[in-house]
Amino acid sequence: LSPSLPLSLSLSWEDPMKRRQSENVAVVLENYISLSSDVLMRNLLHRLTEEKDKMRMIDFVYRIEQLYRVRVNLCNMNLRKLFEAFSLGSVCRGTGTVQADEDEFLERMHCTMIKSNYMLVTEDEHLDAQRAEYQSCLDLEFRTERLDSSFIRRFIQRHSDDVTFRNVAQLNEHVLVYHRGVGVDYAEGFFFVQKLDTILAHLMEVVGTVLHFVLCFFMLWRYGQYLRNLREYTVEDPPPDVASAPKTRTVQRKTIRSILNASIWKFFSKVRLQEPTFKEVVIIYRTIDDCKEAALRPNRVPRIHIKSFGDIPHADFEIVLPEQRPRTRIFDMMKLAVAVLVGVITVLVKLLQYQQKSTDADDDLTDQLVAIAPVLVGVVSYAVKIIIQFRAQMTRYQYLITEFLYTKAKDNGIGFFAFLMETTCLQELKEAMLAYFFLWQGSSESQDELDGECEVFLESLGEKVDFEVDDALNKLIADGLVSIDTPVLNAFSTLRCMPISRAITRIDQLWRTFFSAKNAECPYCTYLALGHENVTPPSDDGIIEDDHMASHHPP
Repeated sequence: LSPSLPLSLSLSWEDPMKRRQSENVAVVLENYISLSSDVLMRNLLHRLTEEKDKMRMIDFVYRIEQLYRVRVNLCNMNLRKLFEAFSLGSVCRGTGTVQADEDEFLERMHCTMIKSNYMLVTEDEHLDAQRAEYQSCLDLEFRTERLDSSFIRRFIQRHSDDVTFRNVAQLNEHVLVYHRGVGVDYAEGFFFVQKLDTILAHLMEVVGTVLHFVLCFFMLWRYGQYLRNLREYTVEDPPPDVASAPKTRTVQRKTIRSILNASIWKFFSKVRLQEPTFKEVVIIYRTIDDCKEAALRPNRVPRIHIKSFGDIPHADFEIVLPEQRPRTRIFDMMKLAVAVLVGVITVLVKLLQYQQKSTDADDDLTDQLVAIAPVLVGVVSYAVKIIIQFRAQMTRYQYLITEFLYTKAKDNGIGFFAFLMETTCLQELKEAMLAYFFLWQGSSESQDELDGECEVFLESLGEKVDFEVDDALNKLIADGLVSIDTPVLNAFSTLRCMPISRAITRIDQLWRTFFSAKNAECPYCTYLALGHENVTPPSDDGIIEDDHMASHHPP
């Protein structure tokens, strides 16, 4: 059994200094660029030698940033109006059904989150969070029965054929969990309680391993022929699709288990833990209590919650989920079991001693109970003390969860959309700025070359990401700043960049025609009922073109 024991509690002749005190965690290489736009801009300008080119680049970035900011603000404004229908105390708008509004809100919200380079948590990330332990070492119970998951399940079912939803975690059927960015969190201390919990959990694993071997031996001895016949009907799993697997990178993790595995003497010394983190986490959910509250008030819609957190360790990721309840740890159960066992043994010993010393035949059960009454009172008092300590410990666990969420919480509800607008604009700007710069310098002519050059540049700044080159090029092509020799963008397209002076002029033209473009968001559709023949949008001295109004509101 020694090779299967993860801790150095099992005797081993291996040098403790040679054992690894850490493990590598594979994380998906994301599209999120965490570097600020100012840092990217300064490093790009360092690559230019002419002062004239530097000034033009600054002018170009300034103009395109404002253009993206207005576009994102218009989209965010419509999304915010949809969310206001599900905020606290909102009344039904009367147009369409609540279910249609829920579906439209989730669709727009998901598209905006993807533009901001958020991604849904995967099943592998969820399993890793359940397996690993960090500082809290809390065993949490996710009470899905207290959540209203109907509108989220409809959203997941509509995207069941989408490739990006292939490996999403099952918990996303109850609460949508988005994350982006990878960081590292450090903690230093003795962690005696966590170490003792780890050792007790290891002993339980050893007992489970022994029972598993015994059960397997019994099954082979008793039902060997049946198991050999069963192998003929076993279907092998298909090989994994390596081509469609996402790019990954490794991040180092140092846990209490790995440190004790290297040396059991670390139990008495201060240790330094290391855990990868999600830089930003956003959850969307609705509780059953919200539905009950809306049912008691006429013309009210159930509330939808949006909460964001920052720097969440992978191992403690489940703490941010709603409707969590802490469960007892192994250490607490062992204390309770020892207290009960000591009490029962003490009572039995006292009864046996009294029976051996008793020589009077008239002694009955009442006399025996009177004789051991002080012992019973002491045992009951100790049991009550343990129960009070147990409840106090559960209250402390709940306080730890509340304190953790308070320190990690960011924007919630309607305030989150201001942050979402800013971060979406910055991500769009960074992608377009990098793609245009390297095309402008003429070092890349194909999509793959541009992708590699941008990733190498970001990696030189300490940012290892999977650059979203197709999205960046599609934005530049749509604005007429980049041209291709194929009908649609693909890996064989030859990219041609507009000179920066003409690009600045092109952006100015986009500004002049921004509110009169036929594909622009119509300001009347939000307030006027389409299909009414007697409704005609007003004109304001020709500022809004007649063709634009006719395209949105046909007579």
